[in-house]
Amino acid sequence: MKDGIRRLHITSRRVAREWAVKIIYQQDVGHTTLDEVTNGALNRLRMEFVVKGSRRASGSELEYVALDIATHLAEPYLAEITEAGIWCVSDAAARVIEDAGYWYENRMERMLKLQLPATSAKRLFPYRSLSDLLNGEMLAAASPKEQSYIPVLVDDLREKFANVLDAHVRKMARITARKWIDSCLAAPVNTAAQVLNDIQTEWASNQRCQFARAGETVKECLSDYLGTAAYCYSLVRGVDANLPEIDAAIKCQTQHWAMERQAAVDRNILRLACYELLKEQNAPGIVINEAVELAKKYSTENSGKFINGVLGGITLSAKPVDVASISEDDSVHDGYSATGTDNVTP
Repeated sequence: MKDGIRRLHITSRRVAREWAVKIIYQQDVGHTTLDEVTNGALNRLRMEFVVKGSRRASGSELEYVALDIATHLAEPYLAEITEAGIWCVSDAAARVIEDAGYWYENRMERMLKLQLPATSAKRLFPYRSLSDLLNGEMLAAASPKEQSYIPVLVDDLREKFANVLDAHVRKMARITARKWIDSCLAAPVNTAAQVLNDIQTEWASNQRCQFARAGETVKECLSDYLGTAAYCYSLVRGVDANLPEIDAAIKCQTQHWAMERQAAVDRNILRLACYELLKEQNAPGIVINEAVELAKKYSTENSGKFINGVLGGITLSAKPVDVASISEDDSVHDGYSATGTDNVTP
């Protein structure tokens, strides 16, 4: 696990674990390929973040389109993306949104030239090059492979974003340009240019604020999605790669209760938590607590106690429980003892 992804916010880790359990459960009971289940689940997770970003922006089309395209373009890189790569992509995506004014001005300029040939509009939104969209320091901190694909990804994002928004931009540009033209035609001939200048300057100031807010929303939601999805992906692949060892560790704690007889949800919650304990070496208190919470949410009334006991036994058989390893951010829920050792057989 990459250190950057490991440092995800506790809420993002919780979401990632929940989706990881869903994936390994479906692969276990559905007898289908892991790739098929993972791709379908991560696409549903992706759309949750797209809708979340759009709702935060009161349904703005800018945020929805940008998040939909950016999350889709980044999907092939979830297996290897680092924290530095996540921040670089998210920061560049925000800049792409901030440049939306350029396309609006492009469309409006055409209309203004036809209707007001004697009056020229200023260009207040310059077209930024790809190097201007990318933060050089962030890109330099990314891995060599990320440094090769991130510029391509960002360039694709800008092109696809502009193409998808084109119809919306044309419509809004017509409405805005019509208002400007009416105002200029109603003004004295010698002041038409100044009227247009004033109107455009005010409009550009307002739009910059709107595009900046949209960019911040996209930046935050995109980085949350990439971190959550990448962590989920690594958990799922980790469980799959170490399944024989994981199942052996669980069987040692459930000798009188064969894994085939365990509830499928419990079995796969145990597998995920066992992987985190043995391979990721995550804080035992957090891992066990999260597993118990998943059992309470998705399984039976007695599942939490069963999972608590099994994982407590696995932890103690692997190494002493280090309560001090639980970070302040990762404080466990009330009612769970990190040193609990009940080995429960349902």
